[in-house]
Amino acid sequence: MFLTKDPIIEIDGGFIDHGERFLTVVMGVATRRVVSLISERPSAESSLRAIRRFVADYGKPIALRHDHAKEYADPIFRDGLSELGIGLVAAPPFSGSEKSSAERVLGMVSRERLEETERRSRQS
Repeated sequence: MFLTKDPIIEIDGGFIDHGERFLTVVMGVATRRVVSLISERPSAESSLRAIRRFVADYGKPIALRHDHAKEYADPIFRDGLSELGIGLVAAPPFSGSEKSSAERVLGMVSRERLEETERRSRQS
C-alpha cells in the first residue's frame, strides 16, 4: 500500500434522490480527488467501503477528518481504519468549515441529482 499525496482525507454523507438513497463522499484535501459510494442508508460498512476504494485508487492517507455521525463511532468503522493504519480526526461539532471540501462536493452532487430527477419528471 503506497502513501497518497493526500495526507488528510475527509468523509461526509447525505441522502439523495428524495431520501431514497445515501451518498458517501471521500475527498483528498490536497488533490481534490473524490470517491463516492451510493447505498440504501448510512452505515459503518458503506463508509469503510468508500475509504477502502479511495485507498485502492489513490493510496493511504495519514488521517481521516470526519463529523460526529454515528457510523464513524461504530467499532466496525474504527477497527477498519485501524487495520488500514489511518488515524481519525474528529471535526468540532457544528463546524462545517472544518470539512468544507467534502461538504461542498456532497452539496454539488445532491443538487445535480435533484435537478436530474426533476428534469426526468418534467419529460415524462
